[in-house]
Amino acid sequence: MNISCLSQTLMTIATIFAYHRLHRDRRFIVVCPSSLVSNWSKEFDKWLGKASQPKRIVVRNGAESEGLRNLKSFVPLKPNQSEVLILSYEIFRLHVKVIHKAKQIGILVVDEGHRLKNTSGSQILTALNSIDVEARILITGTPIQVRLVSTY
Repeated sequence: MNISCLSQTLMTIATIFAYHRLHRDRRFIVVCPSSLVSNWSKEFDKWLGKASQPKRIVVRNGAESEGLRNLKSFVPLKPNQSEVLILSYEIFRLHVKVIHKAKQIGILVVDEGHRLKNTSGSQILTALNSIDVEARILITGTPIQVRLVSTY
């Protein structure tokens, strides 16, 4: 029996939503490979609905003015509004100084965390560790790596 990537994503979304229900003023960050940014956005919409909170801010391209504007819109606190910032590793690394200004980050999620293995001195790992958050979730492994039943 394997844990699928969908179940890890769904469990993470459920955790974020539960935390949001307890702390309506918290914000959340999901950092993932650029190929998964749209998938995360779609999964939030699928499981929580497009109009529900926490509101999603999706940054697909940090070089565009719209992407940077969306990223900057996450920084100021909004009364009684919870937000999830979804962006890639590279955009996170490039704009960590902007993200660092954001306060009341409840959970930082790092998807495909096994990519950070053996990365001493990594700019991305340094950037991730520099953010003040209440909790961190590291999602790692492929279904083959996350095997619950031994095949011996």
